[in-house]
Amino acid sequence: MNSGVARLYLLCFAFHRFRQVNDRLIEAFIRLVNDYEQTARQAASEAAQNALTEAGTHVKAAGEVLHLFVDGTIPYYTPFASVRTSAFAMLAPELIETVSQYMRNITFDRAGFEWSHYTALSHAIKRNLRHLFAGLTVAGRVEDTPLLDAVAFLQACLRRGTPLRQRNPSSFPTAFIPKALKSHLYRPGPGKAKQLDIDRYEFLVYRLVRNALEAGDVFCHDSNEFRRLEDDLISDAR
Repeated sequence: MNSGVARLYLLCFAFHRFRQVNDRLIEAFIRLVNDYEQTARQAASEAAQNALTEAGTHVKAAGEVLHLFVDGTIPYYTPFASVRTSAFAMLAPELIETVSQYMRNITFDRAGFEWSHYTALSHAIKRNLRHLFAGLTVAGRVEDTPLLDAVAFLQACLRRGTPLRQRNPSSFPTAFIPKALKSHLYRPGPGKAKQLDIDRYEFLVYRLVRNALEAGDVFCHDSNEFRRLEDDLISDAR
């Protein structure tokens, strides 16, 4: 084979293999996000079932607590602290909220528990996803700009080794956060202000990027499998 042709074949082979490696990294990223999401949802489901079972078990004790308010043997001027002490002897304080929600037919906040579980998984998420995410080069349609702004912001911080907690929370792009999830992404701050939960914010970006990759809304340039999405976008534009 002519040496020039051989070099061209080798270059094409190396480029193809480079894209294959990126395909595996993208697949690993998607798989890990799926695993963490499934773990959190399973934990929320189990917590909901446990709360329901536990509340049902303690309904009788809750009835005894309610009876304290009409118990004629308790003097009218008895301090409330004394009554509360008697109530806590019948039903532990940490169970009262669960049982009261059950009696008021308030459903278990699965989404809230799920997002709190992401906080518990944050160390594993950072350890296993950050280096994959930092290596992605993604692009998409104009309507995906809010998410891509968040991607660029996080990647810039991770590639420079800048701790996210050292950045001013007001500098984080937030236009992409769905309205339904804002209550889970912000926690009480000083005064009446709401403070962005950085760990949950980071995973939300990962999750939305996973969704966009799977839906074809964003694509990776250096990928054999995901490059076809770019070709489709170009065809649509034409």
